[in-house]
Amino acid sequence: MTAHRTEVAGLVVRKPESSNTRMNPRVELTDAGRALFHRLLLAVVAFDARLRTGLAAEEIDVLSSMLTRLRSNIASTEPT
Repeated sequence: MTAHRTEVAGLVVRKPESSNTRMNPRVELTDAGRALFHRLLLAVVAFDARLRTGLAAEEIDVLSSMLTRLRSNIASTEPT
């Protein structure tokens, strides 16, 4: 969702900054935006808990390390 769409949806409001010489407005969450953020945060936390069910902390650490190495491998080499 673009900034304009979030503004139209009532999730954010743009406020001019008097101290900003570039005239870039400050974007703030509205009450509806904060409510959506908290609903989404709860969904993310619940999904993360579901995703990690049955995994020990050590297993999560190993998986994280492996994913980091895989990402590094594909970022540092050109396909042949």
